Parts: sequence; C-alpha cells; structure tokens
Amino acid sequence: MPAARPSATRPRRSASRSFGATRRRSTSPFAGAIDLIYIDGGHTYDYVKSDTENALELLSPTGTIVWDDYGSHPGVYELVTALAATLDKPVYHVFGSRMAIYSRQDFVVRRPFAHHASLPG
Repeated sequence: MPAARPSATRPRRSASRSFGATRRRSTSPFAGAIDLIYIDGGHTYDYVKSDTENALELLSPTGTIVWDDYGSHPGVYELVTALAATLDKPVYHVFGSRMAIYSRQDFVVRRPFAHHASLPG
C-alpha cells in the first residue's frame, strides 16, 4: 500500500526539537526563525554564554528564551543577570522555580489585584 499523502485537513507539524553541542553547531539556517528556545545545557558561564548567543541569533522577532537552573548554578545566574541589563525587554525569574524567561514580545500583563484571574467574580 502506498504511503498516505498529507491531507489539507490534517495539521502540519510546527514544532521540532534539536539537541546537540551548540558550541559546534551552525545556527544560520534557522536564524530569526525560532519562537521558543529552552536552554538547559552546560552550567559554566562560557557554556551559557555560547548557548545564549546562539539562541539570540535564532530567536524570532516575537520569540522567547527560557533558561533552566537560574539561581541554582552560578554560571547561569551570572550570565543571565549580566545579559538582562543589555536587552530590550526584562528578564523575569519565574517565582518558585529555577527558570528565567525573556521574550521579545510583551507577555506579562499587569492588572490591578482586584482583576486577578484567581479571584471570584
């Protein structure tokens, strides 16, 4: 039986994972095209710097970077904290987690406490 052909009604795959040593990988084929990058690799300052430089090159105009182990590994903390002062948008530490997040689009909506989603009515 021949392989099934893609159907116009079936959704196309829009996400993929990429693993590997980013210090040795060319990012140019995907430059400016990635919407979400999760960095959880080497924890030394130099590794985090290399991963972050590659991530910033790959990041789309509305993309987001998440760093794991922020606050639990000095190399991650030092690089992300220093980088935050140079970016166009803030870097947030996700409360109660080891993650820090940066996005090129505004994703935090500040509302008066009375309008908080978890409050009744």
